[in-house]
Formats: sequence, C-alpha cells, structure tokens
Amino acid sequence: FSLAFMTFVLLLLLLSIVSLTGHNPEIGADISWIGPDRAGCLARIIIAPVVLFVFIFGRDICTAFGWKGPSAFLDKACIHQEDQELKVQAINKLGAFLRISDHMLVLYGNEYCRKLWTVYEVANFLTTNDIKNLDVVPVLLPRVFFSAMLVFFIN
Repeated sequence: FSLAFMTFVLLLLLLSIVSLTGHNPEIGADISWIGPDRAGCLARIIIAPVVLFVFIFGRDICTAFGWKGPSAFLDKACIHQEDQELKVQAINKLGAFLRISDHMLVLYGNEYCRKLWTVYEVANFLTTNDIKNLDVVPVLLPRVFFSAMLVFFIN
C-alpha cells in the first residue's frame, strides 16, 4: 500500500472513532456551506488535502526522517525526448537499469505502443522478471482518482 493510501485510511479511522465517541471538535470558522454533519465536515476539510499532501510530498517526508525506500526510474523524465543522440544513448543503457529492477509500472495510453523503445523496455524487463512484477495501469486511472478526490472535497 502507498503512504498516501495508509494516511487516508488512518485519518478516516481516526475521524470515525472521534465521531462515534461523540467528541467532535468544535470548528470556529463559519463552515455552514459544508453542511450540518461535523464528522463529514472534518472529513471534507482534513482528509483530501492531507492525502494529497502526503501523495505529493510523502517521499520527501520519509527521506527527512532517514527512510530512503525504493528508487524509481521515470523513463519520460530520464530519457531525453527531443535530442535524438541523447535518446539513443539512454535507450542503449536502459537494459542495465531494467536488470536491477524488481518491479515495473506501465502507464498505458494510446501513444505507448507507437514507440518502439517502450515495447523494448517491457520486453527487456520480462526477460529477467516474472510477469506478476509488471503492472499495467491505464493513463485514465490517475485522472479518475484525482477527479473523484476533488469531487469528494468540493461536495
């Protein structure tokens, strides 16, 4: 599980316990636009921004406390997209990185199979790893997640 997901679950449990025990803290600001339910109000005010903050800065927070965690290689950011000479050099070294990788996440969209080096990347990974270590996620999924989070926060 990701750090953001665990934070979401812990905050949800904490707010549920607070609500069930009847110890809902008073909120001094005028929040009548949110609705009469204080526990729901706390969830709307606290959970979405905290989870988003942890999702964005969680790795930095963990690093500040000395936990390094696994590293990641984002090919679109690490392989030059415009300079063809630099791109070829990076693609030639891609196998070395993939050999030491134990997991691969593919954000799959319409453009993915149009580039030969992305198919090469998956094939190279699968030569040294089992297919269960390869996760394919549609590019649309993160958009749906953040849209749902935004709707939850606004409603």
